[in-house]
Amino acid sequence: MAAGFYIKLESYPDIKFPTPKGLIAWLLPHISEDDAQKVLDWFDKSSSMVARWIILELPGHNGAPVYTLNLYARRHNTDRGPKLGLRASRRKPVRASGELPEYIRSSGLNVIDRADIHSRDLSNEIQGLETAHVIFVGVGSLGGAVASQLVRAGLKQLTLIDPDNLESANLGRHILGADDLGKPKAQALQYRLIRDLPTIDVAAFNIYAQFIMELKPEIFEKADLIIVTTADWESEAALWTKKAEGATWGLLQGWSEPHTLVGHALIAPQGAHDGRYLFSDKGDFIHRYTNWPRGGVIPLPACGESFIPGGSAGMTNVAAMVAQAAIRFLNGHQHSPTWVTSLYRPQDAVLSGGKYLGPELPEGTIQSVLERGWPESEKINI
Repeated sequence: MAAGFYIKLESYPDIKFPTPKGLIAWLLPHISEDDAQKVLDWFDKSSSMVARWIILELPGHNGAPVYTLNLYARRHNTDRGPKLGLRASRRKPVRASGELPEYIRSSGLNVIDRADIHSRDLSNEIQGLETAHVIFVGVGSLGGAVASQLVRAGLKQLTLIDPDNLESANLGRHILGADDLGKPKAQALQYRLIRDLPTIDVAAFNIYAQFIMELKPEIFEKADLIIVTTADWESEAALWTKKAEGATWGLLQGWSEPHTLVGHALIAPQGAHDGRYLFSDKGDFIHRYTNWPRGGVIPLPACGESFIPGGSAGMTNVAAMVAQAAIRFLNGHQHSPTWVTSLYRPQDAVLSGGKYLGPELPEGTIQSVLERGWPESEKINI
C-alpha cells in the first residue's frame, strides 16, 4: 500500500485548515468522483500507517503549485500479531485500523521536473538544448564551468571526457571542491551535475579523447556538438582532423589567453571545416590579442609541466562566452565558421607584464564580446 496519494483539485477548498475528523468532508467536494472513490479506498486501507501524505495540485494548468498534507497517527504500530519468536518475514501483516489520523500538518512540495526547473527562462533557448547531445573534451576550469552553465540552460544529454584527476591547485578556478580532490574530473563532475539536476543524462570517461575516437567512434558519431577546452594541441588537432574530413558534428574550440583578460571560441558548423591554419605548429593561436613573455605560460618546478595563469572571475567571463556560443549553435543560429572573442579590461595586461594587441574598445567600455567570421588564411590579424 502506497504511503501517499496524488490528487488534482478541480476547485479551491476552504482556506481554513481542516481538523482530522473534517479532512474528508473538506476535500471531497473539490475533486472528481473517480478520485473521490480512490482516495476513500486508499484512506481506509492505509490507516494502519503511522505517517501518510496527500499531495494536492491546485486547480489550473499543468505545473500549478503543489502542496502536501502530512497525516500522522500518534500510536506506535501495535496492529501486528504477536511475534512469538518468528522471523519478520513470517509475522502477520499489518491490519488496517480504519482510524482517523491524530493530527495533520501541511508543507510545500518541490517537484523535480524539467519544465519546472527551466520555467523561468522564457527565451526559448532550451528548445535547441533538449534534444542535443554535447561532448565536452576537457572539463577543467573552463570546460567544467561551460558544462555546468549548459545543463542549467537546458542541456539534457552530455558526455564528459578528461584523463586528469582534480588537484588542490585546481580548486581556485574549478566548480568542483575539496571533497573531489584526487578523483577523476570527469566522474566527479558527472556526479555533481546529476546531484544538482537529476533529470539530465551524463556519461563520463577518464581517458584521452583520441582513444575514444579510435575505440568507441559511435560516441562521437551520435554527437551534435563537440566542445574542446583542453588547451592541448594534440587533442585539438585530432578533432580538427576529423572535422576537416567532414564529420557531421559541430566543433567549438574554446580557450583563454593568459590572465583571462581575453578568451576565444572558434565554431565550425556541420560539414568539412579545418581551423588548424589559425594556429602555429605548436598550437599557439596566430591571431592572439595579448602578448606575454615566454608566451605567458608558467612552468612548474621539477615536473616538466606548466599552467596558464588566470583568476576565477576572468574564467567565468570566458566560460559564459563559450556557453552562449554553444547555445546559439544548438539553436541553429550559426551557419558559417565563426570566431567569438571575450574581452574584459584587456588594457590591464600591462599590469601583469603583458601587452594588449587587439582592437581599441570604445571609451567607457570595460567588457565586450566580438563575433565575426574566421580570419582569412593569408592574413595576419595583428
